[in-house]
Amino acid sequence: MAFTLDRKRRKARHARKAAHLQTQAWRAQVNPHFIHTALQNINEYVQANERDLASSFLTRFARLMRAVLENARKDEVSLQSDLDVLHDYLELEKARMHNGFTYSIDIDTDLDPEEAMVPPMLLQPFAEEAIWKGLAKKQGAGHISITVRKRNGSLILAIEDDGMARPPDLHGGSAGPEERTTGTAITAARLELLSRQEGKPASVRSSPLPNGQRVELELPMQTAA
Repeated sequence: MAFTLDRKRRKARHARKAAHLQTQAWRAQVNPHFIHTALQNINEYVQANERDLASSFLTRFARLMRAVLENARKDEVSLQSDLDVLHDYLELEKARMHNGFTYSIDIDTDLDPEEAMVPPMLLQPFAEEAIWKGLAKKQGAGHISITVRKRNGSLILAIEDDGMARPPDLHGGSAGPEERTTGTAITAARLELLSRQEGKPASVRSSPLPNGQRVELELPMQTAA
């Protein structure tokens, strides 16, 4: 009886922490600076009488905000849904930077992104970091490469950029209080909690490249029921 009660308490505690981290992730993604910049871009298109560009940008921005708000209420979403959100985010940032970078998304051919399930808002913080810390100061157009693979029962998502070289961020571990408020640190905490809940590997690792950085996320392979 005592063991069962303790297990229920741990489960409830994990659920509360997961909900808290998910709320933090939502707040990190829908940050005021991004929203202000997006609306400013729309206004610039309107002022320049670029009606088609304004309409396209506004449609994509509205779709992104709706998806973020809807996914924030879910424990998990399909990998395809999360990649769709990421695609809209990257397109908006490309427009803001006047096509200052390109990107690619490569998924294992034997992996169905509609069936694979992941925590919502998983990759966007790392894409944002790649753009603002890696590509924003790069001379010439940069590139972001996103790959999704299966490996020994785990789902491996990697994001690389060829921007400015920088030391690896401390996405958890010994990160200071100010770093733990970032979207990347929140994602690291979410994966750490997922690992404890599932009893399987779930982590985020970053490493510097000669130009840019590589971030790799590992989480248990889960499929829709």
